[in-house]
Amino acid sequence: MPPTGGAALIPRLLRRPPSFRDGRIGRRGRPDREHAPGALEKLGLGYESLKEANPDIVYCSITGFGPGEDEERPGYDFLVQARGGIMGITGFPDGEPTKVGVAIADMVCGLQAAMAVLAALHRRNTTGEGARIEVPLFESQLSWLANRAQEYLVSGEETGRMGNAHPSIVPYQTFDASDKKIALAVGNDAQFENLCKALDREELATDERFARNPDRVANREELVAVLQEEFSKKTADEWVEEVRSAGVPIGPVNTLADVFSDGHVLSSSILQDVEHPAAGMLKMLASPILMDGERLSIRRPPPTLGEHTGEGW
Repeated sequence: MPPTGGAALIPRLLRRPPSFRDGRIGRRGRPDREHAPGALEKLGLGYESLKEANPDIVYCSITGFGPGEDEERPGYDFLVQARGGIMGITGFPDGEPTKVGVAIADMVCGLQAAMAVLAALHRRNTTGEGARIEVPLFESQLSWLANRAQEYLVSGEETGRMGNAHPSIVPYQTFDASDKKIALAVGNDAQFENLCKALDREELATDERFARNPDRVANREELVAVLQEEFSKKTADEWVEEVRSAGVPIGPVNTLADVFSDGHVLSSSILQDVEHPAAGMLKMLASPILMDGERLSIRRPPPTLGEHTGEGW
């Protein structure tokens, strides 16, 4: 069946340098029937059909699940975070498993799809060969369980949820200053010694319970209690200045209001003003990428509904 309506634009677009992204994950809390497995093939927009029109096409599908017993299921960020284990290692031990505050599974899957497409385009420039790419949302999320996955696969033991602490580095967590939380990341013994000097508690660095990181891991609760008592004596800004000056990584735990009044954010040109035809002037986050030392500008505002349909986007 030849494509009709908006789908009929696809063959026209493929007259340009061909690459095509097929999203099949669920959206808006319901299965995405328009992009369910097999739906695009019925519209004449499957890989084999488009390959006939353009043999060197790079065709990328973002699916819910890859090959296996659930490959026909749609994917949802929240459910993938739950089933894929990220919620099982996120949150505090005495609280509920917690999802990440943004749709991180969707976002990382999109980044991996973009990398795959770029790799395929590079190969095509060399060999003239196109590619059929699939990036499953579920397997994508599994891939960035990172060290926590490998720890389990090697040991067979689950560390579980640790709040903001680290399973094998101490102190590497949040503490309460007198006014707000701070994040402390002591990555080695030299940094711990410098922290102790900044806290005016140099004896902690030579205490056999805390001198080396394995000792600190073994005596985590005792050390954390001592450090918390010290950090409660000053404000977050005071501790950040003093501890950072000692060469120890530390920073504030910010609200969004704090973030967008942060001096570095305001001076980095990551925030840009964009004129929108319906909403007026908008402040938006630009790309984090610097090209030849320059921040990339936002070239277009978010489109209004159907704005580019007639242009063949």
